[in-house]
Amino acid sequence: MFLTLLKIENFKNYEAAEISLAAGLVCFTGPNGSGKTNLLDAVYTLCTGKSYFNAIDQQLIYEGADYFSIKGDFVRNKENEAVLCVLIKGRKKVIKRNEEAYSRLIDHYGVFPVVMVAPGDMELITGGSEERRKWLDSAISLLNRDYLVDLLKYDKLLQQRNAELRKQAVEPNKDSADLIRVYDQMMIPVAGKIYEARKEFSRDFQPFFEEYYQNISQKKETVSFQYLSEMHSESLENLFVRSFQKDMILQRTNVGPHRDDLEFLIGGKPLKKFGSQGQQKTFLLALKLAEREFIKSVSGQTALLLLDDVCERLDGHRLEVLFRLIQEKEPSGQVFLTDTSAERVRGYLDAGTEVQLYHVEKGKLIKD
Repeated sequence: MFLTLLKIENFKNYEAAEISLAAGLVCFTGPNGSGKTNLLDAVYTLCTGKSYFNAIDQQLIYEGADYFSIKGDFVRNKENEAVLCVLIKGRKKVIKRNEEAYSRLIDHYGVFPVVMVAPGDMELITGGSEERRKWLDSAISLLNRDYLVDLLKYDKLLQQRNAELRKQAVEPNKDSADLIRVYDQMMIPVAGKIYEARKEFSRDFQPFFEEYYQNISQKKETVSFQYLSEMHSESLENLFVRSFQKDMILQRTNVGPHRDDLEFLIGGKPLKKFGSQGQQKTFLLALKLAEREFIKSVSGQTALLLLDDVCERLDGHRLEVLFRLIQEKEPSGQVFLTDTSAERVRGYLDAGTEVQLYHVEKGKLIKD
């Protein structure tokens, strides 16, 4: 799968931009703040229906404009496909595939798989459990739309249960307590499906990740990750019973898949505590590259790979390995890369390797 045309109107710092593309490596170069990352985000938004960096859609609209529009032409499974993503102020976002609008935006997620690597992703290694669950859920959802539906259903029930817990704290009554237990019974089967999907993904994904890490690190360390969940050893029904009084006191639900985590290990020890900065960067890069490979193994599609500012943040060895892996995998797919220097990118490419270079300056694109 690859993108052949990207057309943007009023998206972030772009009033208008249009570029024709081919499979292989696409590089956007230019000074910091010129809008290189925004191009990657436009591609990501087109593929998933949401920005990688902005949770609020209205923030994506060009200053002074009333809407944004992103149009893309793809080659997918050897067929031509067109995607349009439009947001008009005060209205709901619309995504069309081959001129037909989705009735549910979640139905678009995973159809055009994409993997992003950005500087802020280090939070996946060093941050809290929410960041790791977010990555895990996103990776599974790209391959399993039912999982995404279950996540949304569980989250809605969780918010309702928490609201009842807060209500019970203010006005204790038996009816409210009974309603909380009704929510428990509604959440248990949905949580069970989420738990099983996470457990299955973690088991199947692990070999892909370990292989990529060994390639990048030259087999210097052993790494792994563990899926952490209280549901490994006890049913959620029992957990709800045991946690009921604590939930009532704290006015929130303290057990369930929304409390799960991933533990990243190097040499059997927590990466967050014992891994060097270089090892942590290698771990993150291996996770993302393995995610793309895993998507291909399951769906048969080569996800777009978006690499934001990686040359500035990886050392020479890791960059050499990264570019080697890219050149081995392409031109079966497409990789988008941002960097401040076109010469640096060319320096890591083998002689004869084709690259589509665009210089970016203040929201303007010039083919290099």
